[in-house]
Amino acid sequence: AEGLRLAQQAVGMLSGELLASDTYATWACSERKVFLRDVVDACTRAAQNAHATHDFDAAVCMSRLAINYDSLAEDAWQHLMRALAASGCGSQAIRAYFDLRTAMVTDLGIEPGPVSTALYLEILCADSAPAVSHGGADRDGSDLNRRLSLLHQALEAITGVQLPKLEGPLAAMAVQVFARGLTV
Repeated sequence: AEGLRLAQQAVGMLSGELLASDTYATWACSERKVFLRDVVDACTRAAQNAHATHDFDAAVCMSRLAINYDSLAEDAWQHLMRALAASGCGSQAIRAYFDLRTAMVTDLGIEPGPVSTALYLEILCADSAPAVSHGGADRDGSDLNRRLSLLHQALEAITGVQLPKLEGPLAAMAVQVFARGLTV
């Protein structure tokens, strides 16, 4: 908690560009890059500390600040996704993954790393967990349809994957099996 407070205080003191009077000096450009990396690291660590103390609003704020300074800071995106998911905003966490993916593919031509992808799939699965009703499992197939839709969204995020149609014999069969209460 103290680390979070100090990081927030330090970040609050930032204003303007470092060494703005030496805009084109090579040494100043190098120093600005190092300083920017330090700011992003500090914000990311603060987000991690905030999450550890269950201050998810601060974790979201510090993660977003780090991302504002460096849109390719994958660790910051991961902390943002975790904080949003932990605060009950699973759909926003999923959207954050797609924003990370867009930034990485656009700027670097690569997909997010395995940690980010695994975190996305974990949040996606948690977000799609069925709501348990009085009678137990959802027997009308709507939960299965929702899960199929979420799987479709996940596949859309993978470059080069040809997407199957959600409507079709396999989906209809899965709904029928689920409706009968058989294990899928």
